[in-house]
Amino acid sequence: NLATAQIDFIALENGRTFRTEYDAVWEASASHDDNFWYAEFRIPLAELGLPYADEPRAIGFNASRDHATRNAVYDWSQMPPGYGPVSALHYGKIEGFEKVGGGTPFTIIPYVLAQYPVDAKAGLDVRTRVATDSWLEITTLTDFAQIDLDDPVVNLSRFPLRLAEKRPFFLSGLEIFNFNSPMLFFSRRIGLDEDADQIPIYSGVKFRSRIGPWGIGLLDVVTEQAHSAVGRVRYNFGNIAYLGLMSTMQHELNDLSRVRHASGADFGLRLFDYRLSVNADWTVAHNEPRAIGPEDMAGAFDIQWLEEPFKPRLTFNFVGTEFDPVLGFVRRDGFFSAKPALLWVERPEYLGLQTLQFRLAGTTLRTDDFANDLGQDASVTIKANFRNGWSSKAQVKYQRDIVEEDFDLLGNVTIAANTYEGTLGLFEIGSNNRNDLSGKVSYSFGNHYFDGQLQQVRLASTWNANRLVRVSADAVLSFVDIPVADRFTTATLKATAEVTPSPDIVSNVTLLLVDNDLSASVDRGVAQFRVRWRYRSGSDVFFVYREDLDFVGTENADRSLSFKLNYRFDTVF
Repeated sequence: NLATAQIDFIALENGRTFRTEYDAVWEASASHDDNFWYAEFRIPLAELGLPYADEPRAIGFNASRDHATRNAVYDWSQMPPGYGPVSALHYGKIEGFEKVGGGTPFTIIPYVLAQYPVDAKAGLDVRTRVATDSWLEITTLTDFAQIDLDDPVVNLSRFPLRLAEKRPFFLSGLEIFNFNSPMLFFSRRIGLDEDADQIPIYSGVKFRSRIGPWGIGLLDVVTEQAHSAVGRVRYNFGNIAYLGLMSTMQHELNDLSRVRHASGADFGLRLFDYRLSVNADWTVAHNEPRAIGPEDMAGAFDIQWLEEPFKPRLTFNFVGTEFDPVLGFVRRDGFFSAKPALLWVERPEYLGLQTLQFRLAGTTLRTDDFANDLGQDASVTIKANFRNGWSSKAQVKYQRDIVEEDFDLLGNVTIAANTYEGTLGLFEIGSNNRNDLSGKVSYSFGNHYFDGQLQQVRLASTWNANRLVRVSADAVLSFVDIPVADRFTTATLKATAEVTPSPDIVSNVTLLLVDNDLSASVDRGVAQFRVRWRYRSGSDVFFVYREDLDFVGTENADRSLSFKLNYRFDTVF
């Protein structure tokens, strides 16, 4: 934008999946006069992964401009309603690219890191093209000190939470390594233990290649505790369909005789001018000395119509009771689910409305052998988006949950096996997020929560004070009243003040507070101050001060000070 801010992300499968953590090296500048708004981009061909070709070729291209005052989006290549600006299959084409992208790009990024308490280390990342469209990446003594803090979350369910991958080495080549679902491969399982604490990564190698319609990927990583490997093959039938295979493996370094592995296949199909999308996958994780059975398998099937105004969708999921992929993510096991949904989108010309959406959805759950019921839910949602950028949403949901085994909530409240049901209501209102001051607030109330009540208030706000300063805050308050415990409140807060004195220097102060137990006060938190200076393209200096806050005084404060320097060297042989 005119303040020289940039953002990049990668959209996979025609916009089905977004990864905003993706980071490429490119330059841009914008300006305006009385009549026009100008933007110039300088994007290295190596970042686009374009292989060399003697013959002329075309690349897909689109340019979109968000007009804040009119709350409108202008596209160079018209996007059908419902697809959004990253539907690459609807992009226009720029022709005449020939004899570009030649040579052998070579990138090396060494780093040095000094920390207090006393610690020092160094490492490097290397990337090069080894064939026409084949890339090799190597990482040694990888450091992830520059990763942002994860958002604070209080888990009020009995199932684990999935946090996004943010590490650059694992975000490249996603167009090949992306599997239809995270059940088989979730890269965050590598280099982090069960408590999400970092484990040193000694080395990693990634190879990815596109040979005509074929995509091939190999990943091998050695950490302090384990050796992990991933293999991927994918065949694209033009823009209509794809078929892929993937296999994962891991073994602990202190027990080389025990190898855990999983494998699977995924499939995608687009019909009727890309309006109908069908995706499916099937996975096997067999780690016991016995015959493979349905209990070792998992699968998903999703079919949806993308064109407005009626957008129906049907999703099936199956996870066996013994399915445990070593590098995958499974929220729960031993179930079969069916999820029908119907979305109707209207674009009226009254009341200042831009879109009016009605959504009917439901879920039915059974055990993986289909013998027993595990619960159901059904919901009705109405959402209105106004031309001035404001939005509102209302939802009513009925939920019936059958808990088969006792479990501990927040570590010290035992929820007994039983059938729990009730109704949940939600209302949300948000302002125009293109304004200097914007925000969203939601309130939900339900009597569905383990024979008790759960109320939640969610607040999110952003204030762009000027070109240099931005302040944002996100908070969640949960008020819990269940028979097996006294009333209690949980809370999370993430507040960030960001100062950007120039496009190359970004500093921010972040405060995280978490209250995730039955006490009446916030027990712990994290305060972090970070400065990032991009002194040349792709090369950064980081200064980070972090302090873990303990408000009850049971532990000594944990403080750390980090200084990191990396240098990106690019050349073409």
